[in-house]
Amino acid sequence: MENNLNYSLFFSTKQNPELYPVKDSYKILLGLIQNSLSKQNIISNQDGKSDITILENSSIKKISGNAQFRKKDFLVQHGTLILNSKLFDKVSLNLSHPPEEPDYRKNRTHKDFLTSLPSEFSIQKFQEDISIEVKKYLNSNEENSKDILFLKKILKKADELYKEKYTNLEFIFSR
Repeated sequence: MENNLNYSLFFSTKQNPELYPVKDSYKILLGLIQNSLSKQNIISNQDGKSDITILENSSIKKISGNAQFRKKDFLVQHGTLILNSKLFDKVSLNLSHPPEEPDYRKNRTHKDFLTSLPSEFSIQKFQEDISIEVKKYLNSNEENSKDILFLKKILKKADELYKEKYTNLEFIFSR
């Protein structure tokens, strides 16, 4: 089983101006992730600036961290969903405690602050559900017919980057 699932969502801020304000975009886009998780009976919340959490044994635990990359007319939101608690030891070894933390973390260690999704979580179902949620979101705004062309451009660029950089060991280890 994988330890985590990484995802990226690409959107035109020109075609979706409601995503331009950072706070609003996190609320909308994390909502799409939450709706997809709810299809597998995973009830989640948005906490901090860009985290998705669940309540576990009366404690708020993080299952997803997210960040955004923005350029003039688009944004990419990328995040991870924790699938396996084996990841916690690696996180603890490689990441120091952050200098700033959200209130709900309450100075807990990574191991005490994180949790994984249930073992019955289906990656395939999540992929299907997030695709449906994004499509519903884009179709809710009639002007988004141009998003198909935008998406094709993004996918082409992503494929180029994958081939040029992310499969190149020299690039990976020089960072």
